[in-house]
Amino acid sequence: SDGGGKRAKLAPSSGTNAGPAAHVRRQVELLRSRDFEGAFAINSAANRARIGGIAKFQGLVETNPLFAALADPANECACLEAGRSDGRCTVEVRLTVQTASQGTLVFGFDVSNDSPEVGCATEGVRIVC
Repeated sequence: SDGGGKRAKLAPSSGTNAGPAAHVRRQVELLRSRDFEGAFAINSAANRARIGGIAKFQGLVETNPLFAALADPANECACLEAGRSDGRCTVEVRLTVQTASQGTLVFGFDVSNDSPEVGCATEGVRIVC
């Protein structure tokens, strides 16, 4: 734990040697520490353009109850590489939500690894179930 203090921002380039599952774990950790700027920065350029900016990204995470559950550190999560094709990888995030009504949520993070500047980049996230 960081003792409750503000976590240092991680530069996108620090993910260069990380694999797709480590990249997704890092992005989830950034969300959970409320570092929306850092989490947004490790999306691909195309994904950042689609989302439309950090404020929209933060709003999506905070107002969608499923994405809010992903960003909640009280919910246990596991990141597993689920498949590769065309230079992309799907990382499955299984989230155990701490309310009986929710149970387990599964997200599919589509990750590319073709950027020499940042290594892996998140292309998009799907709610699987």
